[in-house]
Amino acid sequence: MSDSSPAKRSSSRTRKAVARFDPISKNAYAKMQRDEEAAAKVYEPGENDTPLGSIDEIVKAISKHGSNDEVLILLHRALYGRDGKATTRKV
Repeated sequence: MSDSSPAKRSSSRTRKAVARFDPISKNAYAKMQRDEEAAAKVYEPGENDTPLGSIDEIVKAISKHGSNDEVLILLHRALYGRDGKATTRKV
């Protein structure tokens, strides 16, 4: 035990190959690519678009809320990227 070198262990055990974790499988990667392609399609307004104010169901739903209602503020922010004035939200 007075040796300064560490003792070597001998073992008959062989190491097994390790399967590494792959967070993105081929199917998940293909789905991610399709989702990115779908998100890349940008809506461009055309001449056949119907204004929201001319759709009866939309007019009924908006008329139930006041111009300072939180629902209309959030809807305007989602559509136009800003809160908008109270007079423009109700029109």
